[in-house]
Amino acid sequence: QVQEGHSVTIITSKWIYDKNGHFVLYDGDSEENDHGAKIVRLTIKGNKDFNRKLKRFTGLYEKICEEKPDLIFLHSPQLLDADVICRYMKENQKVRLIVDNHCDCKNSAKNWLSKNILHRFIWKRRTQMLDKYADTFYGVTPARKEFLEKMYSIPKDRIRLLPFGADDE
Repeated sequence: QVQEGHSVTIITSKWIYDKNGHFVLYDGDSEENDHGAKIVRLTIKGNKDFNRKLKRFTGLYEKICEEKPDLIFLHSPQLLDADVICRYMKENQKVRLIVDNHCDCKNSAKNWLSKNILHRFIWKRRTQMLDKYADTFYGVTPARKEFLEKMYSIPKDRIRLLPFGADDE
């Protein structure tokens, strides 16, 4: 998107995998990646180990307001802060929201707790909150499209395929 002339900001946590594959705390608040996208790193509230799945970010709403996006591409609807995204969308109705999904029954929802508590209860409700504002949901494989439909009750006509790919440029 940067190569297409767009200003791109990625908002993510301060927890990263280092070059040795260790999960470490990034020492900084923002940086620019090799492609020219701004990366803003926010603190996760609470315990990092517990909150890797059930995380909420400190200052997310304020950071989104500061960035003033025209489009929010949400990488995964499995986000407790979906209410923060919805609040921003409600107040900024010209902003587009697109959500992609990387979960399916092979990589998620593999046991009773994950399937019935995390996905059918917590993430389904968060995803349905986002559905009120999202233009489109994307599954990155056919199974992940089906997961959105069957697990989260997103209407089939609102889900499209955005296949995995590679940009070799």
